[in-house]
This record gives sequence, C-alpha cells and structure tokens, in this order.
Amino acid sequence: MSVHAYRAISQLHPNAVFSYLDSQTQEIIIDNNDRKSDRLKCTIPLSFDALFALHGLQWRKDLTPVETATLPIAATQLAHHHQNDILQRAWRKWCDNTLQEKIQYRKNIWLSELELEKIAPLSIQSLPRDLKQWCQTYLDANATQLSLQVAKTKGFQSITQLCEWLNGIWMENHVLAEIERIADTNKIHDRGMSFHIQDPNRKDAADKFESDVAFMQSYHLFYFSCTTSASHPLCKQKLMEAKTRAQQLGGTEARIALVCCSDYPDRLRDELDIASSKIHQRKDPKIKVFGRKDLHQLGNRMTQWLNEFK
Repeated sequence: MSVHAYRAISQLHPNAVFSYLDSQTQEIIIDNNDRKSDRLKCTIPLSFDALFALHGLQWRKDLTPVETATLPIAATQLAHHHQNDILQRAWRKWCDNTLQEKIQYRKNIWLSELELEKIAPLSIQSLPRDLKQWCQTYLDANATQLSLQVAKTKGFQSITQLCEWLNGIWMENHVLAEIERIADTNKIHDRGMSFHIQDPNRKDAADKFESDVAFMQSYHLFYFSCTTSASHPLCKQKLMEAKTRAQQLGGTEARIALVCCSDYPDRLRDELDIASSKIHQRKDPKIKVFGRKDLHQLGNRMTQWLNEFK
C-alpha cells in the first residue's frame, strides 16, 4: 500500500518530498530521485507522557510512577543471593509461609496499615545464614526475628510498601537501580516503575493494567517485566504478557525484556518465537530475557543489549 501511495502522490505532485523513519538506525530518510537519499539522525527524546498519549493512554494521577529505587543496595544484594537456587527457594518459602500467612495476605490484599502496625515480629529462624545476615544488615532484624515496624524506618513509606517489597517488588527496585546506574552513559532520559495505566473506558480510577519497569532512550520504549520466580510456565506467561503490554504502550518498536530467576532464559526466548511462528526467522533483538546468571551484573547486560541497536 505504501508503494501505491508513493506512486500516486508522485504523479499528482512531482515536487513532493518523501521521507520515512528507519527504526533500526534511528534516522529519518529523505528520498531523492536524482541523488543519494539524505539521512538525518533522529535523537529527539520522547517522554513517557508524550509516548503514552500517542497511544491514547495515561497513568493514574493518584498513582504516579516511582522514579527512584527503594533500598537499592539491599535489593541488589538480595538479587545476588537469588543467584543461588537454594537461597531463592528459601526466600520464597519464607514469604509464602511466614510473611503472607502472618499478615493474612489474600488475593494481593494486605491487612490495613493500622493492623500491620500491631503485627508481632516475624521469625527468620527458617532462613539460611546468608539471608538472616541480609535481614540483620539492611532491615535491623536480630538473630531470630524481623520487626516490620523497625524495618519500615529503613526507607519505606508504610509497612504495606515494606511487605510488597519483601514479597517480590525488590526485584523491580533492583532493575530500576541498575537502570539508574547506566542511565547517563546510555542516554536514558526517562525511567520509572509501577505504571498504573488508567482504563479510558471507565469513569473511576481503575487500572487498565499495571506495568513493572520502563525507560526511554530517544523515542524507544524499553519495557521490563520482573518476577522472582524460576518457574518456566510462569516466566513464559510473564514474557508473553510483557510483549503485549510493551506494544500497547510503545508500539511495534518497543523493546521488551523479562528479568527472572530462570536458569534457561534462551529457552524462554525461543519458545516465544515458536508461539509467534518465527522460529525459522532471525531472532528479534527487540526481545530479551535476563535470567538468574544475569542478576549480579544486570546493568552491564542491559548495556550490551542496548549496544545491539547502535
């Protein structure tokens, strides 16, 4: 269709100027019939606001994106511990059997803040030594117990936020911290996490969907879905969902990444190609899976990925 339109306009307006955007090189190509086409580098920084507006979306005004990671050093250290399968499983078991049970976590809803203020200290005796030491170093736990009221004072606005962070949101904070670390050298100009995208079809403030972490480089959206799980089915589901959400927010040129604890990130990536019937085509560099082995140097791995687009 574009070729037909090009020819039709050329016949009607011989002096018309034709141009298009080459997304691979980030250049605007201005067509010239009698000489080599002009190529202009497109480095205009596009904000989240402007990009989402182009797709008819906006985030909720009462829940604006978080721009700075909470306890980034603690989150990064916990990510390092999750490179060990035994420690990863132990932390998940503690969250499921101690944190969630004690606080009566049901269907993504915690107790009220007033009730959380009355929760007795949580036992950490079941945790391996490395994780106990982590609790002591970053959350002021003692040798056997973690006080939520004390841990809240280490940088959290509420005990609810602390519980969410412990239960898995620390991974998003680790990802955001690594993005912050590499932002200047990679010309990343907008970044954030917890994007609550408002449903335009509803009059209340309900979410259309929530996104984990994202950043902007020029006019490209880089979208990160995060999970602390190593479960292959769950990671695959998160990756497929990330692809859909990223393209809703940033169009077909959005870059999509999954950060998880899988030991088989390449297999996850290949299965997405199979699901999309693209297994015999060249792998799309716009899609990336970072697994357990990448967690301790995630920023460097992100930079390597970004360099693939230069």
